[in-house]
Amino acid sequence: MRQVGPSMAADELQRLIAILDPDRIPGRLTLICRYGAAKVAECLPKHIEAVPREHPLIWICDAVHGNTHAVGGIKTRAMADIVSEIHTSFEVHARMGSRLGGVHLELTGEGVTEVLGGSMELAPEELGLRYEVRPRAR
Repeated sequence: MRQVGPSMAADELQRLIAILDPDRIPGRLTLICRYGAAKVAECLPKHIEAVPREHPLIWICDAVHGNTHAVGGIKTRAMADIVSEIHTSFEVHARMGSRLGGVHLELTGEGVTEVLGGSMELAPEELGLRYEVRPRAR
């Protein structure tokens, strides 16, 4: 898997699209973008411009994973950054005549403490209260 993010050059995106969907089949290709709130306004327009208008692909914003950082050795995200990246993605697509087709979110009904801010106004010192992320098996 290769994410569409700040490190992907426009020509690399064009090559991948040509390889993965040369026949331009509607619904075949979905681009999951992870830029981070600080880089989406700069990077997303370049990627939208790189994709031929007539190519029937779907753009998805993955702002949860695009805004991951560590606080005291704990992987977290700030709700304000997640919301900002989603909002900016919609604005950029609208301004460029493109369409954001979806947003990837991770939700739980559990009282976990993994995202800073939000309606619970979680502070960094509260992350460890009910932190549920487990390391990946290698």
